[in-house]
Order: sequence, then C-alpha cells, then structure tokens
Amino acid sequence: MSQIFGIFRNRNIAKITVYFFFSLLLLLCIVPDGYGAGYTCSASSKKYTSCKSGYYMTASSSSSACNTTAKAGNACRACSVMGSLYTCSGGTTCPKLKSVTCSAGTYLPAGKTSCSTCTAGYKCPGGTFTASATATQGRTQCTAGTYAAAGRSSCSTCAAGTYSGAGASSCTVCGTNKWSNAGASSCSSCDTTDGYGNSGTTAASHAGSASCKVTCAAGTYVKTANAACTSVGTGYYRAAHTVSYGSTSTRSQCPANYRDGAAAGSQAGCKTSCAAGTYVATANAACTSVGTGYYRAAHTVSYGSTSTRSQC
Repeated sequence: MSQIFGIFRNRNIAKITVYFFFSLLLLLCIVPDGYGAGYTCSASSKKYTSCKSGYYMTASSSSSACNTTAKAGNACRACSVMGSLYTCSGGTTCPKLKSVTCSAGTYLPAGKTSCSTCTAGYKCPGGTFTASATATQGRTQCTAGTYAAAGRSSCSTCAAGTYSGAGASSCTVCGTNKWSNAGASSCSSCDTTDGYGNSGTTAASHAGSASCKVTCAAGTYVKTANAACTSVGTGYYRAAHTVSYGSTSTRSQCPANYRDGAAAGSQAGCKTSCAAGTYVATANAACTSVGTGYYRAAHTVSYGSTSTRSQC
C-alpha cells in the first residue's frame, strides 16, 4: 500500500514541476523587460517610463524624434543620435541644445560646442550662447575706419593719417599728398592745385588736412586760408616760409621812408627813393641833401644801407 501511495505522490510532484516550468516561461513573455532568452515576446509588453541621463525617449527604436509620453514599444535612444550639439538629462525630457560660455576674445563657431580665438578683423566681447548648426555667435566684423588683431574683444579706431576698410586687421598709412582724420575709411587729397602737399611714411605725416602744406617763396604769403601764396605787395616784406592748409600767414610793413621798393623777402629789401641832389648819409635814415658843392643823381637805397655823394 505504501508503495502505491509513493508512486501517486511522485506523479503529483512531477505534474506540479511541469506546471511551474511552463508558468515561468509565460511570465517571462508577458512581464515588461523580461529576460526569456531564446523566446520572442510581444512589443506591446515593453514600455519605458523614464530614460537615464544621456538618453531620451522616442516612440520606437527606429525613430529619432523625441516622445515624452511613455507608450508600448518605445525606446530610450542615446543622446548622440541627435548630434554633438545636444545634451540629454534623461527622464522624459527632450534633448536640448548645449549652452556654451565664451570668454572675451573668443567666439562660438557654427556647429561647434567649444570656443575659438577671435578672428583678425573682428571683435568678440564674449558671452553665453546656445549652440547652433548654422549660426556663428559672439563675433562681429570691424567697421571701416576701425581694426582688430586676432583675439580682440573690441575694434580700435584708426589713427589720423591712416585708414581701413571693413574687417581690417590693421590700418594703412595714407600716401603722398593724402590725409585723413581718425576713424577714416579712405584718405582725402591735398589741394595740390594751390601748391599744398605732404609726404612721408608715418601717420603723423598725413594726420588731418593741416598735414598738407605749401611753401611760400620770399616776398609772398597766404592771405586767405586754403589759398595759394600771393605777393606781400609794395612796401611789405616776408621771408620764405611754410603754411598749413587751413591757416594764413602774415607780412610785415617796411619802416617809414623805406616803402618804395617792390615786395621784399626781408627788411633789408625795403627801399627808399632818393631824389636827385639827396642821399642817405646814415643807415636807416631818410634821404637828405647832399649839401653845397656836392651832387648825386636820383637813386634807391635798401634799409640798413647808406649811399654816397660826389664833390663838385
């Protein structure tokens, strides 16, 4: 009897074992994220409700579009799927473009997440930017009349006597008979028609219109600003000199009694006209009679000189 009962008991244990095994297989197929190796479970049985950092949620494993609502058959995709410009915080949050802070003198190129040294001819004040595949950020070209070497946060103004176009890394000195004020995009010409000009290779040689100069010969001067040299006139004198464009020069009147000569280059060029029978006995004095028993024809005498008389 006991042997019969033992056989019956062993058969029940075998049935229970078989039932448990098949129940376990079924459980592995219907529980999300089950690990039933060698078995295929329905896609509807799998659902991600949150992704870890560095990943984002999509509607399926073949989609790259973010989907923030958990659904059957969805997937957690690596952030790299979106490209290097994005960062993923995980959970159900969609990828976001990276925020990049550039220091002064650097900028953020398009399609990059690291800053580069500012290009010559541009200013880069620095700042925080959102990465972009198409837009270069934090870099502005210098305008005409300004310049910047590489790595600058601002553009500098060109000095007087120099000029620049837009995007210049340095300023150029104006050429012969040219001038400019500070911040010029081009040089202006001196009034060469009236004799004004300049030369030299330094900015100071071409700084402003006053760098254009005219040289007046002896006996001439600039009566009106920006005009050519003109004669000082009878009874006046002026030595050779140089005048800047925009300025005038002066003339001096000859001393009394010595204003008969033509335009002079110096006081010594001032003259007096002595009539017949007169002469200049003492330098700078007026003509006086030659006296009884003497004679002298009419003549002129320069200031500072004397003349002679002849005895009858």
